[in-house]
Amino acid sequence: MASDQLDVKQNFNLYRILSGNEDYILQLYVVDYENGLAYPTEFTTSPGKLMLINIPAGDYALGVLSKGTLGDSYTIQMNASNPANFNEALYISQDLTKFVAKYSDGSLYSNGQYVLNVNGINNEHLNWERKYYFSYNGGYSQRTHSLSDIKISSISSRFLTLPIMQVLILHYGISRCGDAFHIP
Repeated sequence: MASDQLDVKQNFNLYRILSGNEDYILQLYVVDYENGLAYPTEFTTSPGKLMLINIPAGDYALGVLSKGTLGDSYTIQMNASNPANFNEALYISQDLTKFVAKYSDGSLYSNGQYVLNVNGINNEHLNWERKYYFSYNGGYSQRTHSLSDIKISSISSRFLTLPIMQVLILHYGISRCGDAFHIP
């Protein structure tokens, strides 16, 4: 499979509910529009904790339930843009709006967009050329700059912080993370 064509029928999903009410629970439901029903899944999370899952293409809904008190405000954060089955989370922003993942073939995706391959495969979109015309002593001259056959020697992020390392530990510690579920 080409590195810029990973399985887009499956995505990796990050969800989190933020609330001062510790009784709230965020739960994923499978929606059956034909029969007008929503079926609860086993995937839940409590305020401040990440829910990390792969979901097959389909119709889903998120529900907020309470084990006790009601009426407090909440915010649901999510990112369901990258293909499933990544090897390493390189960056996840605090609000989940940015997610960079690396895959076994060396591909890097950022919020569902193919960025590059660290092994130099399918990086043609990184090729660049500029023609610069300038005047020199009354005459014109041209200089051409070209970059092609791009190879990546290293990648770093100054944004990688301790909370991201905690997310990585969570990701690899979840037994149901494999091929349980995904969203298109």
